[in-house]
Amino acid sequence: MKQFSVLFFAFVLAFFLAACGGDNNSSGDKSFRTDMPAKSTAPASQAATSSLPVPQQEVFSARLVSEPAAPRLTPTIVSANGWMRVQSAEVPVYMNVDGRAPGAAVIMTVDRVPSDVKTNDEFAAYAQELVKSAFGEAEVSGPNRIIINSMEALEYTAITRPAGNIPFTFKLFYMFIDENAYAVQCSAESSDFDKVKNDFDTMVASYKLQ
Repeated sequence: MKQFSVLFFAFVLAFFLAACGGDNNSSGDKSFRTDMPAKSTAPASQAATSSLPVPQQEVFSARLVSEPAAPRLTPTIVSANGWMRVQSAEVPVYMNVDGRAPGAAVIMTVDRVPSDVKTNDEFAAYAQELVKSAFGEAEVSGPNRIIINSMEALEYTAITRPAGNIPFTFKLFYMFIDENAYAVQCSAESSDFDKVKNDFDTMVASYKLQ
């Protein structure tokens, strides 16, 4: 694999959020905005990862700045009832806060793909590599080719046991637009996933690039 993606480290962030929870957005903001500053006075990448183990902090922070900037659109999503945005996260994150699925999260990322990925088929192979790197021997199905607001997307489902032997279910959606990989990751403990599945479906259906 020629490069790791910030998408991979979003999985680590999801595991951390599931275990520890996150800040709630009391303002009721219903859209992700990637230009929101972190509440900490520390650099945004440091604020986003300060509670992760030190090795993960260093790798996550390095990947956020290691790739040249690429022209990119801003992803937005409309939250379902019972979800709030984590204000301090570097990548846009919503958490379930009404008690149905503690630790359930929706995360959006944007990352530049390698320069040799130029077609949809090449991107599909790249996305498959990302999923394999992130989940290893976990149970993975997909990709399914679907449409999200007129955009072609690859959909994967993965079931893994990140910590404490508790199964987690992930729904992963990847889109390839102008040299960038846009992704939406929905995750919850497997026993809770069906409780918020309709919320995930609604939020993913609202996903747009501006």
